[in-house]
Amino acid sequence: MQDKAIIGLGNPGTRYAATRHNVGFRLVDALAEKHGCSWFPTTFDGWASHVNLGMTRVWLAKPTTYMNRSGQFVAPFLSSLSLGIEDILVVYDDLDLPLGRIRLARKGSSGGHNGLKSLACHLESEAFGRLKLGIGHPAPPQDVVEWVLAPFSGPEGAVISEAISLAINAVQDWVHGGMDMAMNRNNGLFVRYTQDSEGGN
Repeated sequence: MQDKAIIGLGNPGTRYAATRHNVGFRLVDALAEKHGCSWFPTTFDGWASHVNLGMTRVWLAKPTTYMNRSGQFVAPFLSSLSLGIEDILVVYDDLDLPLGRIRLARKGSSGGHNGLKSLACHLESEAFGRLKLGIGHPAPPQDVVEWVLAPFSGPEGAVISEAISLAINAVQDWVHGGMDMAMNRNNGLFVRYTQDSEGGN
């Protein structure tokens, strides 16, 4: 059986659970729930679970190191499973994508995302697959840190929940068909969000 891993990025604890920065955690939680998987603690400051999708055992993981030190968990976790960076898909929030849009990529820069910076440092490479969940960018003068650590509004929350459902399908395409198929099928998909969603305000 082949092994792969989906790494969700976020911050641990109830304080951060509903924030924009934690959509990576939310996606792997949704995957685990969909397949009836339980989470268990690892020895690497994180939680793990796994599900069998066809002939692939897919590991799900959530670092508890806080976002800025995600690589401290991911590197030894992958090593313990004898997985390389070609076997992982990292799921995270993206400020530069509109709310509700998802996008897969084979590799890329950190784009200022501290979780990705930590992974690139500890894995000594930026050539790992990514699944980005758009959270939109704050309007000036709102601070970016305050934005990502704030919860979604009610209408935004409905949009991101639908986007996570799209992202689950994208993950399954990546597992079964590889990155090219997953990108071709999913990179044009999005959940529409407009000001009309907020009652015309």
